Amino acid sequence: MKKKQSHVSCREYYSYKLQIRPSDKSVLLHSDRLFQQYVVNMYVKIETSRLDYFRSNQKQIRAELYQSIVDSIHNGEKRGYKIGKKFVLPHSFTCGPRDMLRMCLDAMALVQRYGKPDLFITITFIVKHNMHDPNGNLNPKNTCMENNSCCKNKYPKDYCNSTMFGDNSYPPYRRCNIGIYVKVRGKMLDNQWVVPYNPYLSAKFDYHINVETYKDIDEIFTYQSARWISPPEAMWRIFAINLSKIYPVVCVLQLHIEDHQWVTYKNTDNLSSIIENENTRKTMLTEFFRVNKINEFAQMLLGPTSFDDLRTFNGVNVGIFCEAALLYGLLNGDTHCEECLSETIIYEMPYSLRILFATLLTMCNPNNPKLLWDKFKPYIINDYVNENMPAEVVEVQALEDISSILESFGKNINDYGIVSFNVNIDDDEILMRMVVEEPTKLDIKRNFSCAATLNKEQQFTYNTIMEKVQDESSEIFFIDGPGGKGKTFYIEHY
Repeated sequence: MKKKQSHVSCREYYSYKLQIRPSDKSVLLHSDRLFQQYVVNMYVKIETSRLDYFRSNQKQIRAELYQSIVDSIHNGEKRGYKIGKKFVLPHSFTCGPRDMLRMCLDAMALVQRYGKPDLFITITFIVKHNMHDPNGNLNPKNTCMENNSCCKNKYPKDYCNSTMFGDNSYPPYRRCNIGIYVKVRGKMLDNQWVVPYNPYLSAKFDYHINVETYKDIDEIFTYQSARWISPPEAMWRIFAINLSKIYPVVCVLQLHIEDHQWVTYKNTDNLSSIIENENTRKTMLTEFFRVNKINEFAQMLLGPTSFDDLRTFNGVNVGIFCEAALLYGLLNGDTHCEECLSETIIYEMPYSLRILFATLLTMCNPNNPKLLWDKFKPYIINDYVNENMPAEVVEVQALEDISSILESFGKNINDYGIVSFNVNIDDDEILMRMVVEEPTKLDIKRNFSCAATLNKEQQFTYNTIMEKVQDESSEIFFIDGPGGKGKTFYIEHY
């Protein structure tokens, strides 16, 4: 039997107060603006309470991966404060940095999956004609003023005869100087203060309605004076709406690989007691697997029941989550990487191809590096093949070259699953490769003879630097100048 709570939280109490009951004529819910002020005040109270808790418990709350805690116990460490990192704000805290990042990723995923929207309609309700409040010299204390210097919404806007693309990706909209002024909060405002709107829809529904479209500038008027919306603006609008609040039935699953979920604990906790707690291993994802095993309706939806299920395609465990997702068609292929390598193999030497392959691994994050390697391996290892090396040595030698390049990026070739064996290079081998690859073909006599070609400013810099070189004294020089002034020529030769 579930134990009854002896107290409730602030959020639960105010949720009860704000609940709509059919037979209850609540005075609170019928208090118009006083009700709105009450809701805002209670929201601020709850948010402040949550922030105070996280702020006052930063030294006690820590977070670490479950597997890392297990490894620490195996190594003899049982003190909670010796491992993990400080816990700042969870992703469940609305508008926190982790919550904002999650919503941004959701917005990008929506655009990637469904494409850019054609129309974006905003309706501002109890508002018929939206004028921005006076600010600046007219009202320096307006809430929109940033540091009492300028309006964060950039009002008043500049006059503009036609809609055009803006320098910062937000287009200036058509805003003519028609010489008409209206009184708003005791100030006379003209067209520079009008918030964009759709004349036809605003007149029809008696609300301030704005329609934004992705169509070309020439097609704007096809949509009843809809204004143009740029992709960056649409992104933050989708982001700001927070679709999880619109569709509460959609639950965001906290994904993690097996035994690598985040575990939060107090720094005074004993790590053994954390691991022994049966709830520690439970996460939203593992409980999702459990329900799919026992619930008949869930089994009809092809729900996965384990981590192995996510790695399985047509009854075969492919071993890698990414490869299984590719086989299911859930990820785009590596077409752009293949096209890049296909074009480059026509004119580049194998050494350059190895550098390019390492760059693609680090910068482009291909979905299946092994397929790329298998397809282009003959071209990447061609120079070693011509040296009549044994076949098994050739591949290892090329992979070691790529591995040494990845080391400079702070990456490890073994993390990409290109081959079934580990590619290991000791520190001495890495240093030797760096020395061999260091350019040594310096034409000293030619470089010094170029001093006669320097202009007056370059000559002054050259003489100043050479004096320090000859005196063997240390100095730092910063060479700056507009484009085309010969900085690269100067640096390459001196």
